[in-house]
Amino acid sequence: MRKGILYAKMTNMIYDFLTIGGATKDLSLFTAEGVLINNSSDPLRQQLIAFEQGAKIGVSQVWESFGGGAANTAVNLAKLGLRVSLISDIGRDLVGQEIINNLKNNRVNVSLIKSWPQEASGMSLILIAPNGERVIFAARGANRHLDFDSARRRALSQAKNIYLTSLSGFWKQDLREIFNNASGQIFWNPGSSQLKAGLKFLAPFLKKTTVLIVNRDEATELILSDPHLSSKDKISLEDPYFLLDRLRSYGLKVVVLTDGRSGSYCADQDNTYYQPVIGRRKAVDATGVGDVYGSTWAAAWLMSNGDLKRASLLASRQAAGKVAQHGAQSGLRSFKELNK
Repeated sequence: MRKGILYAKMTNMIYDFLTIGGATKDLSLFTAEGVLINNSSDPLRQQLIAFEQGAKIGVSQVWESFGGGAANTAVNLAKLGLRVSLISDIGRDLVGQEIINNLKNNRVNVSLIKSWPQEASGMSLILIAPNGERVIFAARGANRHLDFDSARRRALSQAKNIYLTSLSGFWKQDLREIFNNASGQIFWNPGSSQLKAGLKFLAPFLKKTTVLIVNRDEATELILSDPHLSSKDKISLEDPYFLLDRLRSYGLKVVVLTDGRSGSYCADQDNTYYQPVIGRRKAVDATGVGDVYGSTWAAAWLMSNGDLKRASLLASRQAAGKVAQHGAQSGLRSFKELNK
């Protein structure tokens, strides 16, 4: 049986954040030919991007960059000035080495990354529409092999905070490992596989989550899996404040809800706050904006002793800088720059 090999020797440093999930190389295709379709009758697929069947689609630009939820959050948190390590998996190939070099250049510790022989590193093909919105085709590759050996369990138990992103492969087992071994606070932005598992499976983990970070579609999908949802409740799914209240009822301490150009919402046990989008610059590329917003919010919330307004403001500023540039890890600023 083949096993992944830790990329570098472990250090004894205690990290401000340990991020967990995918690391990829991204290939972005920019095209003006996609048609935006309103599909509001389907609460889980309200906006669609369509292309003519059989057509040859013109591409105005091709952009290579790096992505993956855990890698994006790690790079952003390091840019903010925090000590960050990443648990992820890559193939023993050229793309994997490029991913490692990019993380090192961005001051992310790579000692917990495993490389896998005869396995390809994760890659994504991203189609970006004229309004900056995108559709991502993800080839998970080595990201499917995430596991937890003694070194990774020890890191989980020592990290002050954990930022958990989308998981693939045998993710249910991985989720149990993470929540059983973590001693710090957990900030969780679940992926599509986790949301499809539904509330019944996720409920015990949600109760142990410090902050849940989801977009509006993700919140709707999770709530629709609630067997106790009434017909009247379903009518209320268009109300972001209803979504916040419903999610908090599952035992969550804090919920962050992003809603694209409509802004974002957040709530703890005592307060609710709405944050409009910062700036009105044209969105060039929204890839990675959820990772950037969520991880900035988490760091700012910690540094401001739980101030919802401050966390939302700084996260919105960081997100505005990201969408104005190409790539999931571009346009990022430090806390000092965000506070100007």
